Amino acid sequence: MARRKQGRHVRVFYDCEFLEDGRTIDLISIGMVADDGREYYAVNQGDFAMWARVNEHEWLVRHVLPHLPTRPIGVIRRDGSQRGCLISDILDPRVKPIAQIADEVREFLLAGDGKPELWAWYAAFDHVALAWLWGPMIDLPAGIPMLTKDLKQRADDLGNPALPEQVAGAHNALEDARHNAVRARFLDELAGEREADADLVAGRFTRYDTTQDFLDALADIPSTAASDPLISVRTGDPDPNLPGPQRYCSSFHGSYRGAPMCTRQPHPPEWQHIAGDGMYVIATWTNLASAAQ
Repeated sequence: MARRKQGRHVRVFYDCEFLEDGRTIDLISIGMVADDGREYYAVNQGDFAMWARVNEHEWLVRHVLPHLPTRPIGVIRRDGSQRGCLISDILDPRVKPIAQIADEVREFLLAGDGKPELWAWYAAFDHVALAWLWGPMIDLPAGIPMLTKDLKQRADDLGNPALPEQVAGAHNALEDARHNAVRARFLDELAGEREADADLVAGRFTRYDTTQDFLDALADIPSTAASDPLISVRTGDPDPNLPGPQRYCSSFHGSYRGAPMCTRQPHPPEWQHIAGDGMYVIATWTNLASAAQ
């Protein structure tokens, strides 16, 4: 396994479908989507007793079973009557023994280039279903987080905004995990916009309506022998591993007044945030030689 970067986090959005009766939680399926593009999906092979209980659960029959790889079998009741029952299709490669799922989930979570950070929607029961893959909490594998951050709580903290709707696939664990990633990106952008607005109101950075206005302002910045403006520009998607408005900033490869431009992440707090049409720009007085180290 490759050595993970210190201090970096890889967000993993996940969803579990499960059978719970107030005493236990049995995993039915799990889907995971990592920030780096990796995905994982598995269905618990289970035993007949578990699947018999799933078939007796009206909500699961209506919302979850249609998404699962199953096969029908006939069941003879004690009174001699027969009824149909759906159980996992062991010929489907997505159906696996619970011990195999536990090993694969562990490998998936630890394979990223950074520490895993778990996120789910109404996360409390999902985290229990996930953690029970390995038994008691004391047996949680090293490196697996002991908590799952809640996207619903993050939405509430941001005023409970209307979120993107899931068009299809609700209660398919992988589709739900993918939609959790969509929710997270929406909330990231909303949080970044509000922090940027707060900075504007507080006068912590200047907004330029056009790129040319920004370039004109740069031309008025005096240059000294000891230091030069260090410019950082990002025009693509935000980086979720950076906090607040900083997540919009990345390195701009070029030069300014003949000196190479460079950045370090996370950016120093003394940098001034400057917004120009479609991009966030950071300017600071710094020694380019030391910044490049």
